[in-house]
Amino acid sequence: AEDPAYPIIRKAIEKRKFYLTQVDEYSCDVYVKGLQKITKYPEKFFGVEVNLGELVDSTTGIAYLSESVSKLQYKKPDKVKEVMISSKVSGSNRAFSFNQASDMEFNFYENIIPAEGLSQRGFISPIASSALFYYRYRLEGSFYENGHWINKIAVLPKRKGDPVFEGFIFIQDSTWRIHSTDLWLTKDAQIQFVDTLRVIQVYIPANKNEDIWLQGSVTFQFVFSFMGFEGDGNFVGVFSGY
Repeated sequence: AEDPAYPIIRKAIEKRKFYLTQVDEYSCDVYVKGLQKITKYPEKFFGVEVNLGELVDSTTGIAYLSESVSKLQYKKPDKVKEVMISSKVSGSNRAFSFNQASDMEFNFYENIIPAEGLSQRGFISPIASSALFYYRYRLEGSFYENGHWINKIAVLPKRKGDPVFEGFIFIQDSTWRIHSTDLWLTKDAQIQFVDTLRVIQVYIPANKNEDIWLQGSVTFQFVFSFMGFEGDGNFVGVFSGY
């Protein structure tokens, strides 16, 4: 028999365009914190002794730390304005950065999620209009939260090499909106520079009627390796005051 996840995913795909175009414009406050660490590096690089010295904290391995507070404004179809209120950066960025709130917008209601620096072609959303061609699904369970049933659905790529996610997507019952995500990209999805990128996203009610839900928080966790250098890091964005 068909897994119970499929009717839920079909409903979410049907509602995708509605939630994508539901809001004409908004503004919000954003706090972003980023951290990058070097966990391993070679003694020599092309015959030259490697001495990171002041670039990496010898105790923690931290190479980069940043914090920022900004005001983000969006208006259809693609007008984005971000005013940086405060920003603090320590160290040097050795990987890639999501310091700006506008860089942290992974909208899974889009068919294709662009990811500059990771892929030229972007990645296919688990609820894209063509998602059933690229993904398999499995219902892992459900839980009750604030008057809503939330379905936890495993997202499984059908083929290696496709630009797709794997992990879990949480769909709210009856409204079929995204409640949250815990998805990741690996080398199988042909990402560049990093080995793994995990996207943990939570949506929150953005108005008093609670019929509009927008991104409340997003966390990017990544692991990278290059020419004997290895490291990891994360960027966390908190969105409030819609």
